[in-house]
Amino acid sequence: MNFVNRRLIIILVSIIALVTVAGLTAGVRGNLSWPERLVKDTTSLLQQIIYKPANAVAGFFADLSKLFDLYDENKSLKAALNQLAQIQANNDLLKKENERLREMLNAKSTLNNYKLIVAEVIARQQDSWYNIVTIDKGERDGIRPDMAVSTASGLIGLVDSVSYFSSNVRLLTDIERGNHISALVLENEETYGIVEAYDAERKELIMKKVPLETKIEVGKKVVTSGLGGIFPKGIMIGEITEVRVGEDGLTQMAYIKPSADLFRLNEVFVLDRLDETERAGEGTP
Repeated sequence: MNFVNRRLIIILVSIIALVTVAGLTAGVRGNLSWPERLVKDTTSLLQQIIYKPANAVAGFFADLSKLFDLYDENKSLKAALNQLAQIQANNDLLKKENERLREMLNAKSTLNNYKLIVAEVIARQQDSWYNIVTIDKGERDGIRPDMAVSTASGLIGLVDSVSYFSSNVRLLTDIERGNHISALVLENEETYGIVEAYDAERKELIMKKVPLETKIEVGKKVVTSGLGGIFPKGIMIGEITEVRVGEDGLTQMAYIKPSADLFRLNEVFVLDRLDETERAGEGTP
């Protein structure tokens, strides 16, 4: 019985003490008691020791995850850019091909007396890179030696040799070894000359045997005259860039910039003269 009373007295005293302490600390105070300061300082220290490193580690892994995300995104963007660049390159190639085909259609309409055989340049000879090209048309397509060959821009040469499936074309750059071209300067008065040389340094053709008394000007166009029976009349050769007195002192010579790019050839025309029956057939609707 005494033991029970003693326990009740202890509990009662504890409650009174707690109420007293609560009452003393409940008000607004400027300073904390030393037990409160001890608890607060201990808690702050534990937060610094535990939470800051934990936050740092968590932040490191978060940054690492972002880095991997950025790496993946960067790879995706690079792949997309490469694909876009390829699409753009293909688009440019198609545009250029379309332009060349349109030019060829326009050129075809101006050569009514000739059958135009469209061919593609498939190779250049290693030992004569600047002088010979190979096209994908041959004997089976009606190609014969000495046929004139041009692009939509102008004359490039003539057929040199023929096999069944392909042919070699000798370019104007090697005109000294091939057939010379009877040319016509488009002036008020018809002026003739012979294109018979090529200046590799200037990358220009040389027209000789122009009468000394004939006045020709820089900038005038030069076309094939049709004389000689190989090159059709009216095919563009180029534009005069310079006129000089000839080596014999009795004639003039002129430098001509070729209208066709002789070093970048893709599609070309091989010109086959139509006979009377074929010309009549061409005019029949």
